[in-house]
Amino acid sequence: MNKGMTFLSYFTKMEWALWLGSMTVILLTNLIFGYQSPLALIASLIGITSLIFNAKGNPIGQGLVILFATIYDF
Repeated sequence: MNKGMTFLSYFTKMEWALWLGSMTVILLTNLIFGYQSPLALIASLIGITSLIFNAKGNPIGQGLVILFATIYDF
């Protein structure tokens, strides 16, 4: 099995749907209610991604939380 398939199969279809749905909601609300801050948008998208990794117990999620907090602090 190649690395691309391993990454894609790491998450279930429901987890992919949850992640993509969350990303879509964040992006749409940002477009509908006005583009406030690009850093806030990026931090929100990283935060969503970190939650999905943390829910599976993956240590990448911890690194993403640190990145999220650092960006969100600005």
